[in-house]
Amino acid sequence: VHKLATDLIFLNDSLVALRTWDVLRALDMIAEWKGLDASQISLYSQGREGLYGQLAAFIDARIGEKEIVEGLGSYEEWMKSRYYLPDNLYSVIMPDSLHYFDLPDLL
Repeated sequence: VHKLATDLIFLNDSLVALRTWDVLRALDMIAEWKGLDASQISLYSQGREGLYGQLAAFIDARIGEKEIVEGLGSYEEWMKSRYYLPDNLYSVIMPDSLHYFDLPDLL
């Protein structure tokens, strides 16, 4: 996963974009699945990687209720903090995102 994430960064892409795309495609699958009510989709995201669901919820209105537990909060605060967990760093970095938005802007 580390190699995939770093290679995507060098290609001006990101694992965040890829995983957000996966969440959006899951929404499409739910809409096609007989017996499921696609109008009742809710999101539960936990931890830093919950960012994928947060971005998908911002992009797609099919996600109604959202619950975010121990999320990233803000890219800006995270990058400015003196101590942050560098583990699996490239899995939550989206190049140039702070030029356009920060996570609180999506709420």
